[in-house]
Amino acid sequence: MVKVKRMMETDENGVERQFYPITHASAVRGLEKIIAGQSKVLSVNGYTGAVIITKADLGLENALTELPYATEETDGIITAEMFQRLSNGEGGVYILPIATADELGGIKVGQLLEITEDGTLSAVKQTDQNFTTELKAKLEELKGYTAGANISISEDGVISATGGGDGGGVNQQYVDQKVQEAIDRIPDITFEKVGEVQ
Repeated sequence: MVKVKRMMETDENGVERQFYPITHASAVRGLEKIIAGQSKVLSVNGYTGAVIITKADLGLENALTELPYATEETDGIITAEMFQRLSNGEGGVYILPIATADELGGIKVGQLLEITEDGTLSAVKQTDQNFTTELKAKLEELKGYTAGANISISEDGVISATGGGDGGGVNQQYVDQKVQEAIDRIPDITFEKVGEVQ
């Protein structure tokens, strides 16, 4: 065993302290080669010199280094038996569970959706405005309306009542007509003198 030399020195406060002298790597025979990674291994698993360790040395000669895909006849990432179960399921048909908000599963293609042969799910384009064709047709019909009497439609689609008097768009003739209709609904009242109070 190498004896490590220790030395003593006095610090600036006059206290004597122990220290180890600094040595350059070149002062230790062979140390530079070891640090540079150029020295040979002395012994690994019974081998000496430049050692190459194989799978057999570690007892892993049958270990897979690549995981092949499984088939119905050959094991791979899963066993062939598991592959057959996944492919065929009970009675020859594998039933995927129904998907939920919390669990993966199968979904069905509903209205306005389509699925391609490679499994890509897409929304069917309805119109450029993304309305249904039926709703778009109804909106198109609105373009056919025109302004009637005392109504105007501006270029930006604002509809306004016009031609009225000072009553906020209702003319005097309309008011007179409605007053007369109200009066006509009041029944006739007659008074008869029965007696006098003394």
